[in-house]
Amino acid sequence: MGLKANSDTGKHRTFKHAGYAVVVHNDSERSVWIRPPLKKEKALVARGRPLRNEPSSSKQKAPFTHVFKTLNTLFRTGSSAPNRIAKSFQTVGNAIRRALGKVKAATNECSIRLDETSEHRSNACITGNPGSQLQLTDIVVPIEVTSTSVPAESKILSNAAKIFNEDPRRRFSYGVTVEDRNVSLWYFSRSLTIRSEPFDVQQHSDILAHVFVSFFCSSYEQLGFDPLVTLLHGGTGYVYELPPDGERTVPLFYKTLEVIWEHRPTRLSGRYGRGWKVEQVHSASDFQRIPGTSTMALKDSSVDVSIPVESEVQEALFRDIAAFGRGINWKSHPLSKDSRVDSDLMELEEVLRGDNFEHAIGGEPFAGVWQRGILPAVHPFVVCLDAVFSFYTTILDRMLTFSNSFRPRCFSRPF
Repeated sequence: MGLKANSDTGKHRTFKHAGYAVVVHNDSERSVWIRPPLKKEKALVARGRPLRNEPSSSKQKAPFTHVFKTLNTLFRTGSSAPNRIAKSFQTVGNAIRRALGKVKAATNECSIRLDETSEHRSNACITGNPGSQLQLTDIVVPIEVTSTSVPAESKILSNAAKIFNEDPRRRFSYGVTVEDRNVSLWYFSRSLTIRSEPFDVQQHSDILAHVFVSFFCSSYEQLGFDPLVTLLHGGTGYVYELPPDGERTVPLFYKTLEVIWEHRPTRLSGRYGRGWKVEQVHSASDFQRIPGTSTMALKDSSVDVSIPVESEVQEALFRDIAAFGRGINWKSHPLSKDSRVDSDLMELEEVLRGDNFEHAIGGEPFAGVWQRGILPAVHPFVVCLDAVFSFYTTILDRMLTFSNSFRPRCFSRPF
């Protein structure tokens, strides 16, 4: 399977993938199972003109024999307004959800919801919130619909950055852009952004069905949400689960109270950080504070994989201080010259005795570090059409494995 890479320099790279596990391998079967109910409902109809007269948008895939009726009617006279295209995609999504119900496929609660914003652009999304006021934390998959004269790329990238900055549950996300009849799939993370080559929904309704089946039948974790971060009802905060680590054999749960510090990058890729004031609670479903526990601080960050985690930095600092205090002539060391009077040296001597310095540093009690490793940022690159679904499952499996190796670490020393 070849992947064509595209960057600002115009250079191309070739990637080969083989032997990766497929996480959502049954989606192709489900997209076949739903065809009979879609045809019976007349949502999927035979194409209106001979296939030989219409070349495929994919060099390796012939046009499908059927087309979604609502899209066929929409594009019969050429291009259409973005709001009409978005409504047609919503109709297709609803038909696919009904068909999945008829074949008794397990689905999530997500559906396509519209949010029209202008004459030339229409926002939509896949969400589990069907009717109440839509928040950024409700958006599972952003969808951007535009005309060919208004590029969708900048808008979908901006929306993805807003979603990641707002929702600490997101480890990665998928997206969809629609420019008239051409649809592209996107993958977003702090490390990289990937866009598929577009496919024509008139020619490849089978691909569109596969896309929606994948989104409607995936778990929230497979769609990019971290299962160890729980959004509280009403969006009032989050509960972080710190899994067992080292000598601690049970998980710890911290409910956020307020943001202490936050860095929101304007770009999606790169480092990100947020500090929370938190309190320890019983579990992700029991938000009652554990009696006798102190208010703590928890840091949630995305940094380069080569950077040590906070606990490693602190432990290295403590080792260096302890080694300094064990030195026979530490009072004559250049670092001690700032102590201008004997009382300063006496105070410093008391701090260096034993491990007193660990408690003298001060600061709020520290709950732990929620550190997500990210790869060095790279330019977006394009995935060939025949690789879209293999790559969808491949990158999902690889990023889940990668993210699982960067679980949060908890340590008890004060920060």
